[in-house]
Amino acid sequence: MNAMVSLLCVAGGALGALLLSTLLPQKHRSHTHLLLICLIAVICADVLLAAALHLSPPMQNSVLARMSGFPGLLFAPLLYLYFRTQASSCGLHVSDISHFSGYMLLQLIALFEFAEPGVLPWLTIQSYMNLASLLMMSMYMMAAIRIIPATALQQQCTVFHHGRLAVTALLAVQATYLLSTAFSELSSRSGVVTGDITDALLSCSLTVLACSALYRILTRERHDDTHVIHLAQAKREPDKQKYGNNRLPDFVREPIVNQLNEYMESARPWLKIDLTLSQLAASINVNPHHLSQIINSEFGKSFACYINEYRVNAACRLLSDANNRTVLDIAMDSGFSSKSSFNALFKKHTGLTPSEYRKKFQKNDYLVA
Repeated sequence: MNAMVSLLCVAGGALGALLLSTLLPQKHRSHTHLLLICLIAVICADVLLAAALHLSPPMQNSVLARMSGFPGLLFAPLLYLYFRTQASSCGLHVSDISHFSGYMLLQLIALFEFAEPGVLPWLTIQSYMNLASLLMMSMYMMAAIRIIPATALQQQCTVFHHGRLAVTALLAVQATYLLSTAFSELSSRSGVVTGDITDALLSCSLTVLACSALYRILTRERHDDTHVIHLAQAKREPDKQKYGNNRLPDFVREPIVNQLNEYMESARPWLKIDLTLSQLAASINVNPHHLSQIINSEFGKSFACYINEYRVNAACRLLSDANNRTVLDIAMDSGFSSKSSFNALFKKHTGLTPSEYRKKFQKNDYLVA
């Protein structure tokens, strides 16, 4: 049993390290991306330490083992903050450090007992520390679960192949830490059986996350090899020069582009006169810098030009209808703030004024009839 768990921990830790190597190279990272890196790093470090403890039992009384005493209490607030940044446009704040005060306090007590053994009634204090850790992790887990339905990770995920599977794996890690803390007393009395089970569960969850992310990378690369669009390549050349190594990888851009196209068609946010890049990015849970980069690279235009094209196309449809609506009404219904800006942008995109476009369409329609 011990040898099998050790093998699982080594394999899970190796896959976790490989996953981290794919997440770290990106220079400009969103808060969500940074939190995901921290989550994977916590699991990976815990699994690798568990493998070391299984392979070298004398390490179980080392300071390194004592420093890893409450990984679940470090993972729980990270998971909550990760889902929070997925669910809303708000990022991280300095005050978010307070979420880790419980972990730091309990860890300091554990290290003090290691440095000065016998000073504290450790057996009594450890039971209270485990109870406090269990309560805090439970509260964070319930808070994270409440946020999940609002996150884009359930349907769209820019890292993992299957968003819901990734959510399940992350929650499984949190549940494993809860199980480990709840049965810590049982573990001390019955050997390492409970510890073996929790270490195996952590390794399996980390393996699922790593395989899902790596599979997405591989399938994206295969998709790029079989579906080459020359026009898209031509548009991306200036983007490579502009962003250099900071350019988003292909497997990140594609789901954001699909999500953006679907949202633009279904929600029609361009009808809002004062629509901003930050508002659009928040609506699809994307970093504004990443959204701006994607619009520039994938569509070859600025945010303002991208939005105005939707507005002009809507105005063209309204002008082509046989009705008596004024040009100002059509401009307002298409998302423009004034008639003058509407006339200027409409002529820039179509080469005609709104009135000329309407006359030309009605004349052509009459000749066809």
